[in-house]
Amino acid sequence: MTRSKLPALFLFTCFFSGTALTGQNYFQKTYDTGLADEGMGIEILPNGDILTAGVSAITDPFTLESVWIQRLNAQGTVLWSKIISGGNRIVGADVQRALTGDGFWVIYNTYPGNFGAVEGGWMKISENGDVLLSRKVSPPTVFKRMLPLSDGGLLLTGYDDPNGWLNAVAMKINANGDVVWKTGFGNSTDDVLENCWEDAQGFIYCCGYTSSINDLDHDGLLAKISPSGQLLWTRQYGGAGEDVFTGIAPFVSDTSLMLAGYTTSFGSTDKRVWLTKVTSSGTVKWSRIYTTSNLELGATDVLALAGDQFVVSASDPDYQAGSPAILFKTSADGDLLWEYLYRAGGAREILREVLPTTGGFVAVGSAAFDDDETLYVLKVASDGLIPGSDCCPAPAGLTVTDVMPETETFTLPAFHDFNTAIYPLNADDQFPVETDICTFIDLAFSVSDSSICPGECVDITVTGNTPGVTYSFETPGGVPDPGNPLRICYPSEGDFLITRKGQNSVCTRDLSIKIEVGNRADAFPNAFTPNGDGVNDTFKPLFLCPVVTTDFKIYNRWGKKVFETKDPAKGWDGKIDGSEAASDVYVWQVEYEVVRDGQPQKFMEKGDVALLQ
Repeated sequence: MTRSKLPALFLFTCFFSGTALTGQNYFQKTYDTGLADEGMGIEILPNGDILTAGVSAITDPFTLESVWIQRLNAQGTVLWSKIISGGNRIVGADVQRALTGDGFWVIYNTYPGNFGAVEGGWMKISENGDVLLSRKVSPPTVFKRMLPLSDGGLLLTGYDDPNGWLNAVAMKINANGDVVWKTGFGNSTDDVLENCWEDAQGFIYCCGYTSSINDLDHDGLLAKISPSGQLLWTRQYGGAGEDVFTGIAPFVSDTSLMLAGYTTSFGSTDKRVWLTKVTSSGTVKWSRIYTTSNLELGATDVLALAGDQFVVSASDPDYQAGSPAILFKTSADGDLLWEYLYRAGGAREILREVLPTTGGFVAVGSAAFDDDETLYVLKVASDGLIPGSDCCPAPAGLTVTDVMPETETFTLPAFHDFNTAIYPLNADDQFPVETDICTFIDLAFSVSDSSICPGECVDITVTGNTPGVTYSFETPGGVPDPGNPLRICYPSEGDFLITRKGQNSVCTRDLSIKIEVGNRADAFPNAFTPNGDGVNDTFKPLFLCPVVTTDFKIYNRWGKKVFETKDPAKGWDGKIDGSEAASDVYVWQVEYEVVRDGQPQKFMEKGDVALLQ
């Protein structure tokens, strides 16, 4: 869906001016009030605040649902939260900033009793979430989305149900909430408008679906409506299966349109994302499907970007367990530029709308944890990642296939009858539980020594911890001290890793430090200065691990032995028979025995050393 919610400059400005800012501005969060909470629509305000519209049911989701409106700051922190209720079940469907700058518009649907006809409506709320006015319309109507129009009006889309089947509906209201016109059209079964877009001349293009045989044989629908609400033409696209368009967005370089939805035609009964480029007259330029293994998948929204690129949100259209939350970006030809699957750690994740914001994109939906449905907000950078936090988005694994749908131009009867009435609503403060899914996993730790000898131990000191994160250590080749699990002993020579792992609800991170055990070469200096200054006054081998035996000898240039010791702690002090030896080059030789990997091993080294007085 393309909505004029932000100036174009907000689409691609991405800034990374420090770790704190990055970590604050990208996130995955859930918001929970009770039993069933869902996000249906989203709005981005000029200062970066986020407005969500949806539904909350504290106890019984079938009788006690209320509209739920939240205002979040750019970091996802709740600024205020309102539950708006009437006499019946009432569900918020979308939210839009008033172009007059004096509040927000919300569309909703009411359900009188468990089996009553749905009555859709719209309300205007203040900057603080208080209800300023509210209207509902009959015949029974369901509203899906809102589109701000260039003349300051709003277009509401959905369907009505006057005669037992669904008729597509587009309704324009003005800045005062009064109806300007309504266009409804349909055939003998079901026709629904999901989303619309307005061109520079004020013509409106709406997408959805039409069915002429049965509920399972839908075709994607595209309709053109004049600025005065007259239905100009309709087109349908698809095959023998269920074909639905849910989003529409313009190409920048020409007058073409991107249609997004899902299909079960073209060789598979599984639902797959379906993108189709059509001209402004409805001619197909190309059509492609996007699928990933073992998942039902459909586009829920499409967002136009500069350069004829698009961001698409996708989830299971039937909201089944295992539904993924996917965002992907395509080129003008539908090629994948990036694709990510996001998890909240529950039974399913659903995205319903995506919008641009400074440095990236924001999407809203819901996440299910057992029987608890929570409102879900995802804010990502322009590359689809979530920098500064531990979310672990994974490649979605989409495959792309070209298809060619059948097309048909058809005419539907139009209907215009409607009535509106005031619908009293009340707003009350709500206090949701806000949860950061991507809790930063602080893995910081240190060790007492990273280079030791066989049989020695190192002590681990934990210097970073995050509440709510599950931690563990892995020490292959090391044996934890029974009395102190953070003291690790190494009986054998080699290179080993101490790895600390941390896991939040969606991500696992690890940090490793290498421990070198007895594999360093013993050191033999090549010069010393026995001048009594306390620095480098003696010459001896530097045995980095304990030795069992040693025999260390030094010879002058004529082969005469001038020093010998079997004590590895002793070295030559530069004297011969108590007198200072002459500055010269001397030859040394050492034979020693060590234990490596539990076995005694003998070594012999020799070289020369310069004595400098």
